[in-house]
Amino acid sequence: MLTVSRQKEHSQSGFGLIEVMVSILLVTVGFLGMLHYQQWMTQAQMRLWQQQRAWQFSEQAITLYRMGVPVAEISSRLSLPKSWQLEVNIEQQANCEMINAKISAPLNIHAKLERTICEQLTE
Repeated sequence: MLTVSRQKEHSQSGFGLIEVMVSILLVTVGFLGMLHYQQWMTQAQMRLWQQQRAWQFSEQAITLYRMGVPVAEISSRLSLPKSWQLEVNIEQQANCEMINAKISAPLNIHAKLERTICEQLTE
């Protein structure tokens, strides 16, 4: 008696487990890369914003001094954020006055602005 064995032919359709796992890995790596890039861009934008605000506060400090506000009161009038520091120095040289305003902020932000104001000589 002969037994005939039939082998069913299987044709593959679709993707195998390996292909699916590799594609998930690639999508995950791409997503993590985009997330890292977005975090970097957010930090860079925050740093630029703080730098701009530091320059504005320095300019305002010099303007307040020129308006006659005592140096001790300038920081309270500017209402700086808690972690920011302001330093205002005045130097007299002959008939000129040099005003230095320095702001220090988080993320290693520093802004220093100087103005020299001299009296006009009348002869």
